[in-house]
Amino acid sequence: MKIHPEAKYVIPLENKKLGALNPFNFGEWNVDKNSLHNPRIIDYYLIHYIISGKGIYIVNGHTYQVCEGQAFLIKPYETVLYYTDDDNPWRYMWIGFDGSLADDFGKLDYVLQLDFEIFDEMFQAYDLKTTQEEYLSSCLLKLYCSIFDKNKTDNYIAKVKNYVKTNYANKISVSEISKLISLDRSYLSRIFKEQTSYTIQEYIIRTRMVKARHYIEKGYSVSETAQLVSYSDQFAFSTAFKKYYGISPSKVVTSGTHKYLI
Repeated sequence: MKIHPEAKYVIPLENKKLGALNPFNFGEWNVDKNSLHNPRIIDYYLIHYIISGKGIYIVNGHTYQVCEGQAFLIKPYETVLYYTDDDNPWRYMWIGFDGSLADDFGKLDYVLQLDFEIFDEMFQAYDLKTTQEEYLSSCLLKLYCSIFDKNKTDNYIAKVKNYVKTNYANKISVSEISKLISLDRSYLSRIFKEQTSYTIQEYIIRTRMVKARHYIEKGYSVSETAQLVSYSDQFAFSTAFKKYYGISPSKVVTSGTHKYLI
């Protein structure tokens, strides 16, 4: 994911009236604490995907807590209010759109668990010059299919992903997850592999390694990071990190606002 160091980064889009799902509002924002949006009403659909942090979303008299990995949906002609948590300010990306398929989003809940990979792909629009709108429209169509072509299998996969993302700091196992979901371990493992191309254990490791890199970039020591991602053995953590990234965690360095691997 391409994260910009600026507090706010917006791509000006042309309204090309692309038809099915037409984007005309896209960007990302690292929100300061004590930041409060005034109540607003818009005439299109707007999705905010939370990259990090947490905050509050209020719509139709209902208050929702929204955190990293979730999204909140603003629907046309509804008065909404949202603001960040002071202790853990959120960073989010947003995309506004209309189009012939847009009203299907009106059937959805206000707070959603959406596919991170699709939002990650949207950031590639930053590198385009003249086809940003078409590219984002294709991402919206992919998002549409991931939402409205769901079946029971997809629901199991979503539950596994969400459980891992919220419990990666604890000792977890495939057996434990299958019991919580009330599904045979072998069957769950098979459909997860078919749907994601990696095993549940690989997904657990992947999630921990992504979080570990984040912690190290934030200045945590290797030993502290190992504990934060549920490794009691620092050597085992360093071995896993090197296997995943190709370098040891001690090689992760910070330079100003830019983090990188050497």
